[in-house]
Amino acid sequence: MTKLEEAHFGRGRNSGPVSDVPVASRMLTLAEDTGARRKGFTVERMRGKFAVMLQVPAKTLLHIRNQRRKSVPQFLMFGIRNILIDVLQAEIRALEHEIQIARQIGLDCRDDDFEKAAASIEVAREILAGAIGAGRARSEERAGA
Repeated sequence: MTKLEEAHFGRGRNSGPVSDVPVASRMLTLAEDTGARRKGFTVERMRGKFAVMLQVPAKTLLHIRNQRRKSVPQFLMFGIRNILIDVLQAEIRALEHEIQIARQIGLDCRDDDFEKAAASIEVAREILAGAIGAGRARSEERAGA
C-alpha cells in the first residue's frame, strides 16, 4: 500500500486536477463517519485530524465532502483514498478482534451481534477492495499511457 508521501511523489506523478468530486466526497464521508464512530469523536474533529494528515485546511475537506468543488487535486484524491483504506482496515481488525474475544469467553456465535459484525466486515472488505482496485486501475492506466 502506498503511503501519503508516495501519493505526492509517486513514479506516475500527475499533479493535475481530477474531476471525481462525487467519488472523493463518498470516500471522505465514509472515512470521516467510520473513523469518528470508531474513536468516539465528532465528525468535525475527525476531519481536523485528516486535514493535518493530508496537509490541507479542514475547510477544503468540508468543501469536498459537500461537493462544493469543481475538481480535486490528484495528490489529495490519493491521500483521501489512503485514509479510507487505513480506516477500513482498522475497522475490520477491530471487528475481528471483538468476534475473537467473544468466542474465547464462550458467547454463542449465532447471536445477532455476531451476524451484524460479520456483515460489517464483509461490507468493509468490499469497499476496501473497490478502493484498492480503483487505485491500481488508475495507476496501471497512467503507466500504460
